[in-house]
Amino acid sequence: MVEHTTVAPVYLLCDMDGTLVDTEGLKDEALRRAIVDARGTDLDPEEQTRIYSRYVGMPGIDIARAMIRHYCLAISADELWELREQHRRVLYSDAKALQARVLSPVVALVERFREGIAVTGRGKTVLVTAAGGDQVHAVLEATKLGHLFDLVVSGREKSRDNPACYRAALEACEALPEECLALEDSAVGYEAARSLDIPCLLLPNSYTRHQRLEKRP
Repeated sequence: MVEHTTVAPVYLLCDMDGTLVDTEGLKDEALRRAIVDARGTDLDPEEQTRIYSRYVGMPGIDIARAMIRHYCLAISADELWELREQHRRVLYSDAKALQARVLSPVVALVERFREGIAVTGRGKTVLVTAAGGDQVHAVLEATKLGHLFDLVVSGREKSRDNPACYRAALEACEALPEECLALEDSAVGYEAARSLDIPCLLLPNSYTRHQRLEKRP
C-alpha cells in the first residue's frame, strides 16, 4: 500500500496586476492611447477591451505585436510598447485611482496567510509579477500594501514556456513547488505556475474570465 502525504503550502506567491490590484483597466486605457497615437485616429474603447482581454497576462512585447497585427500599425513593437508605458506611467501617477482598485478579498487572504505563518513560524508571502520595478513601486507606494510581502520578485517573464518569475521565486525562498500556492488572474499566469508544478488558485477578473487554459500534456 502506497502512502500519500499532503504538503500544506507555506509560501504564498501572489500576482499583482489583476489579482491583488485590478489595474487591467488602466493598462487597457494606456494601450488604447498608445494605439491612437500610433495610427492618428481614435478607436472604439469597447472593441479595444475585447481584443486586449485575449492577451492579458502575456509578455508585453507579444501584446504589442498582436495589436500591430490587428490594427495594421506602421510602428515597431518596441515603439508601441514604449508609448504604452508613457501613458501607463501617467495613469499610475494617480494614487487614488490605484487605491480604488485594490481587491480587498485577496488582501484579506494574504493577511490570513501571514497569520498562519506567524503561528507556524515557517513560510513567506511573495509578490511575483512580470511588471517592472517602477510599476511595482508605484502600485505598492499608492496602495500601501508593501507590508504584506516578505519578498518581491519582479521584471521576469511569466509564461508556460518561460516561467522565469516563478522559478526565481522558488529559488529566492529555497522552496519546493508543492510547498507553495500561487494566486493568479490569467490563464497565462496559471500556466506559468503549473508548468513548474506549483499549485495555483485562479481568480479571474472581468478581463480574464473568458480566457481558456491550454491543454497540458
